[in-house]
Amino acid sequence: VDLFFVLSGYLITGILLDAKSSAIACNSSTPEARPYFTSFYLRRVLRIFPLYYAAILLLLVLVPLIPHAKAQPYAELAQHQAWFWTYLSNWHFAFGGRGFTGDITDVFWSLAIEEQFYMVWPAVVWLAPRRTLTKLCLGLAAGALILRLAMWAGGSPAVAIYVLTPARMDALALGALLAALQRGPHGLAPWLSILRWAAVAAGLVLITILAIEGRLLHHAPLVQTLGYSAVALLFAGMLATAVVRSHDSIPGRLFNLRFLRHLGFYCYGLYIGHLFVRAGLWNLGLDLRNLTAVTGHPLLAQLLFATLGITASLLMAWLSWHLLEKHCMKAKRWLPYTRPRIAVQPLARISPSPSLKQAA
Repeated sequence: VDLFFVLSGYLITGILLDAKSSAIACNSSTPEARPYFTSFYLRRVLRIFPLYYAAILLLLVLVPLIPHAKAQPYAELAQHQAWFWTYLSNWHFAFGGRGFTGDITDVFWSLAIEEQFYMVWPAVVWLAPRRTLTKLCLGLAAGALILRLAMWAGGSPAVAIYVLTPARMDALALGALLAALQRGPHGLAPWLSILRWAAVAAGLVLITILAIEGRLLHHAPLVQTLGYSAVALLFAGMLATAVVRSHDSIPGRLFNLRFLRHLGFYCYGLYIGHLFVRAGLWNLGLDLRNLTAVTGHPLLAQLLFATLGITASLLMAWLSWHLLEKHCMKAKRWLPYTRPRIAVQPLARISPSPSLKQAA
């Protein structure tokens, strides 16, 4: 999820900066803001809403109608469904006494953070010059760490520190920072050494936390505070290396494998659908306890469960893409982002692949 936030901050900010450059290039005296905002928000709706609301409709409206004991938790959750319909479920997780329950809706808090980010960030990018935006991103990353420290010192629940948008802005902001730096006069290359050393330092912090805590659990104090920032910084350094590396290098070839790029079309369906698959396997009796009894070894049971889960999740995501998502996204052709008429930097070598942009 932390990598997801960094990638989202990078891709979304890049889209917005390019759209802003297009608006300025078309009319430098009084750039028109309406197409910038309209195209962005409508494209987000086409990409995100159909599958998300289909899942909400299924879980919180249709499943509670089933007269079965296993449907009862969703019937109870349906009493609070307004939080999910309005993309505020992370606040319900934090302060509604719910927390993580292990059910299918546990993934929705991160989607709520994304949507809240989308609501505010286009205006920030439109109003802030690029250099100001870079400083703002650094300030937001630092501010998220300070906020988590204050929340921890004040006795806030661990789940609140984990799921509230202001407390997780460091990952989104660091991704946005990369997009802003990439569109500077010299691109990301001059910053790559700093970003790599920062990633190394973040990795050492995480190793230290792991040695102290034993595990990187979200409720551990060091993870709640320094840990989240370290993970975000580590992924930001990795992403910077990925986008700057030549396609002819070993990492470049790895990141451009057709199989990996093709998964970009299905990543959203995988994320929403994998807990449906897990629940389905459990209901069929294919849990680790039963599989261990069948295979005779816990490791074999884990491997079998993972194989079944991954295969079924990929199939569900494939069906979601071909039956629903891609048809909704066809309407994007009516909402194009005009390519900038001014060169912000040569991006042919380091721009994200079409599959990754499509996934965004």
